[in-house]
Amino acid sequence: MNKSDSCSRMINEGINKIGEIYYLSESLPESRIRELITQTVILAKKIYNQLELKPEYISELTLFHNYFMDSASIIIFKYCDLILGKKAVNISEYTEKMESVFSKLKSSFQTQLNSMFSMDILKFNTEIEVLMKTLKSEEKL
Repeated sequence: MNKSDSCSRMINEGINKIGEIYYLSESLPESRIRELITQTVILAKKIYNQLELKPEYISELTLFHNYFMDSASIIIFKYCDLILGKKAVNISEYTEKMESVFSKLKSSFQTQLNSMFSMDILKFNTEIEVLMKTLKSEEKL
């Protein structure tokens, strides 16, 4: 499988995970948890949008995709099962854990997105520096 196919596969899988997470979150009774999950999946969508625009980010996003997105999906599925299936004895304890986990995921996703933009800025600055050095050397000729 070439890099383009891998990238397309990762994007499709990621978008599917985002859909699953969002769909499950809509059934939750706690509005603050739903809002936190919504903010998190919006960041995830932005990350996959950046990957679509710049497939060279695929290696930087492997951990994000394979671990964080899968974990988020598993956690929300199990949480829904506990809460909606009335299996949890102490719902507030699980709600606090869920809020904490998705708050940390949201922060992590924002950091990942910022990192991607930082790489673009670094590449841009490097191109400007090279151009300026080239122009300066041309003046000496």
